[in-house]
Amino acid sequence: MKTIFFMKDVFMPAIKEIFTKNGYHVMEGNFHKDAPKADSIFSLRYEPEVAEYCFRQEKKYIVWTIDSPHTPLYHQSFYHESNYIFLFDYDQYCTMLKREAPCHVYYLPLATDVNGFEKVIQNAGNKIEHYRSDVSFLGRLYKDPAHSLFDKISYLPPYVEGYLNALMKIQHKMWGADILRESISNQVWEKIKECVKLDVDGYNEDYYKETIITMMYQKVAQQERMEMCSMLAKEFDFALYTQDSTEFDFNIKNRGYVNYVKEMPLVFAGSKINVNITLRSISSGIPLRCLDIMACGGFLLTNYQAEIGEYFIDGEEVVIYNDFQDMQEKIRYYLCHEDERKRIANQGKEKVAEGFSYERQIGKMLAVLEKA
Repeated sequence: MKTIFFMKDVFMPAIKEIFTKNGYHVMEGNFHKDAPKADSIFSLRYEPEVAEYCFRQEKKYIVWTIDSPHTPLYHQSFYHESNYIFLFDYDQYCTMLKREAPCHVYYLPLATDVNGFEKVIQNAGNKIEHYRSDVSFLGRLYKDPAHSLFDKISYLPPYVEGYLNALMKIQHKMWGADILRESISNQVWEKIKECVKLDVDGYNEDYYKETIITMMYQKVAQQERMEMCSMLAKEFDFALYTQDSTEFDFNIKNRGYVNYVKEMPLVFAGSKINVNITLRSISSGIPLRCLDIMACGGFLLTNYQAEIGEYFIDGEEVVIYNDFQDMQEKIRYYLCHEDERKRIANQGKEKVAEGFSYERQIGKMLAVLEKA
């Protein structure tokens, strides 16, 4: 029997279940104690130290990323032939292919657990009433210290700081365009490098830029999510689920953190409208949040992503907004048109059950690994 060690970041029970069904003995626990016994190691985040370990020990390192861009992929260990990396964002996949690495890189959209979430919802009984709201948003506001790193850069020349802040303001108002990557000149990058020192040992030259741009994207996310939450709380029965502080607007009902397996399905099923706002660093891919909302039978109102447009029909399986004004108008409309809202939610659920199940997506992954 093939053995595989799961890193601690694998938080979806369905993944273990599918690997087990396909003849794998799944091991979890202490890496140093148990990983040596496994034939391969599986993770949802690329870790250079684990990649180096697998290369030395001649084990397969299987990664299915849920973040984009994923800056650790710019480490020199990326080039090891023992890596099998599955990327959910097609644009990022194309970027990684250009590096012409001997490792194995594949495109694989994420998956969701319709059956598992259904059981949680069915067994919840009256508990779901606690999660009822007209509109909800579940996610980070990027206000915590770990995700607001750009605010800590206080030593840029005034013209560079002003230039970057102006770009972020434009990006905040522009959807469907990557303003930050396209607009920062080499001259500005040189000034940033003079002022902002990062530990780039073992990483290629793209790592520095991607790290700074990721900080800027998180700053943009902070601004737009705070604006969105205040806007929605002002007009609708709006519930926010986040660990971040909402002291910036005391009108917001912050219900705090919810557990992914036990509580999140109740939020999505209990909300009439679930809003998604994708972190701008996810260039084209379908965020896991979108798939999970639909898997729970929730109505999804989301910004446009190229792959959402490719796999789903707007107005039939999902509803896409163009900007915050359009978001407001569509919320008003669908709150008043319950039958249409429920029909779209049901069709979205059917679509992800058919095309984005863990059985289907991991089946594709295992087919690749069997040939390797």
